[in-house]
Amino acid sequence: MKGVLFVSAMCLMAFLETKTYAQEDLNTNLTVNGSFEELDNSRKKPKKLGSIDKLKDWESPTGVKADAFRSDVKDVPEVGIPKNKYGQEDPQHGDHYAGILAFQTGKKSKERSYLSVPLTTPLKKNKEYCVEFYVSLGEASKYAINSIGAIFRKKLDPIADKVPIIEDKIHIQHPENIIFNAFNGWEKICGTYKARGGEQYILIGNFTASGNLKRESARKPKNIKASVKTISYYYIDNVTVREYFPTEDSYRSAMKISKEDWADMTNNDKNYQPCQCKSGGVEEDHYSDLINDHFPIIEDEMNLGEKIAAHQVYFGFGKDELTDNGEENLVEIVKLLEENPSASITVIGHTDAEEDKVGLDKPMYSKMDQKRAKKVYDELVAYDIDRSRLTIELKNSTSPHPLAEGIEGEEELDQARNRRVEFKLK
Repeated sequence: MKGVLFVSAMCLMAFLETKTYAQEDLNTNLTVNGSFEELDNSRKKPKKLGSIDKLKDWESPTGVKADAFRSDVKDVPEVGIPKNKYGQEDPQHGDHYAGILAFQTGKKSKERSYLSVPLTTPLKKNKEYCVEFYVSLGEASKYAINSIGAIFRKKLDPIADKVPIIEDKIHIQHPENIIFNAFNGWEKICGTYKARGGEQYILIGNFTASGNLKRESARKPKNIKASVKTISYYYIDNVTVREYFPTEDSYRSAMKISKEDWADMTNNDKNYQPCQCKSGGVEEDHYSDLINDHFPIIEDEMNLGEKIAAHQVYFGFGKDELTDNGEENLVEIVKLLEENPSASITVIGHTDAEEDKVGLDKPMYSKMDQKRAKKVYDELVAYDIDRSRLTIELKNSTSPHPLAEGIEGEEELDQARNRRVEFKLK
């Protein structure tokens, strides 16, 4: 009897393992290294622009090479994250992303860069696939354009020449082919593709002739120091290709699960993922852009600790960039530390409650207290303040500003007051 029970238990375990494997298999991302996280076999990090081939399996099929941006590259600012040669952006997924030159004017108007990567398995004939990736306009761009998209190919024949790839049929584009003009935040490009069969590569870029493009002038944010060029430059992240199931029932059938068993499963166990392709702009545009300027009043009778605490640095929603006012307050902190070489301070980062809430779903808004405190810390070090004199403390939204009193009609101002870095004498 024990032997029968043992065999039955083993069969049940095998069934469960098979079912779990099937769920993972049906939702597998067929794009290799889709978030640009893995380096190639040399493990050498990008040290300059045009180094997309430093990433595992990614390359550019023409003579103009795409760029790889890394958050772990500290000594090469042009390919860093969040700040780099073409602007500033946090990753949409993971810690890294890539970038392409999508359009430019002048003598180099034909030069564009593209991204290409092999798929883990060739696409099956007449099967539909859900394709998604995200774009964000670099602040160095004078123009924003539409028509960023993706195409599939059975084989990849690299071209040494600096020529654009023009295609009449672009397989994946935004549903409304909008102009991607958002600097801060990521816009999803999404669609379904019915395979001819045997496609082994996905290519991403601008495949439309310049004369057929829609474009508009982009206005660089004042707090970004990138040098504007007559180009359209886009960051790219989180590329996904997976099998498409138009309905939950079609997915259930592919999983070979009965309707009765399906009804008893939780949504988490079902793991059904529709291909959600939405139109419209990025949600980040709806958040407050108010920044609380701060001009401290310093009295002669104040001690050093009070003078240091009087200076604070304020930020925009989801931002860690210093404003002109923030720079001025930081310079005053530097002067106080230079005048008192034995003094040490704590750099205290804060967020507002809305940032903490949004950050739960959008990584670019998470840990803003840490990002701001680190930004100020790095700036102080750049002013030759020794690291041993600096400590970081993080408060998120647990310590509201004393003036954020919750008065009706002042909610936006209260949030702006809470987005700050404070200083405390140790």
